[in-house]
Amino acid sequence: MREFFLEIRDSEGKLPRDCYQVQRELKNETGVYRIQPDYARRPIFVYCDMETDGGGWSVFQRRKDGSVDFLREWKDYKYGFGNIGGEFWLGNENLYLLTHQDLYELRVDLEDFDGGKGFAVYDGFAMGSEKENYMLKFLGPLKAGDTGDGMTYHASIPFSTIDIDNDRWEGGHCAVDHTGGWWYNQCEASNLNGKYLNGLNPHEYQGVYWHEWHGPSYSLMSTKMMIRPKFREIPKPPTTTETPLE
Repeated sequence: MREFFLEIRDSEGKLPRDCYQVQRELKNETGVYRIQPDYARRPIFVYCDMETDGGGWSVFQRRKDGSVDFLREWKDYKYGFGNIGGEFWLGNENLYLLTHQDLYELRVDLEDFDGGKGFAVYDGFAMGSEKENYMLKFLGPLKAGDTGDGMTYHASIPFSTIDIDNDRWEGGHCAVDHTGGWWYNQCEASNLNGKYLNGLNPHEYQGVYWHEWHGPSYSLMSTKMMIRPKFREIPKPPTTTETPLE
């Protein structure tokens, strides 16, 4: 089986800057696209969600089956890892470049092992640069959703991984103890990059969890984190090609 990514360019031959611009070119198909953020030196592949709440979302994190290990070092989280069509982290540098070009909103989708689903939408999201330790530099207020607030506690907090400890816990290392890279405070109200477990487990704060939705002893089945511009315009016509992935 061959995998394909979709490529769309504007009238000047430029790649779109994010998934919302892909959608503006009237390409409303969910899938993998090649984009190039304004400040990026080269294109990147990104998974675009064109179905949820009007579409146009650039997905930067997804968990669904435990096929990818998220207990990784700084360089892995910097450049991204996983399978863009499956489980992945898009990369802190890519996330910085994306959110540096516009004002974005954040949506988090969650699903448990009993078919329950929930979401949270934040009215703003921006990542700091590597010099700022990929801080969650700006997070707007929770404006919609039914899972409670799992992100505000992490606002203005730098990113930590198993080899670089930037958290505020003086007595330990959150990324090691809580099994994944994240914006750890002391330590967290959510951790969607934790160890993939199956629902209820005896170890608090060890799985993929959102504290206000099932609590820290329940590891979620699937998660998705994605962004799109807060202020959106009307679409215009497309030019599309389908290219095989190497």
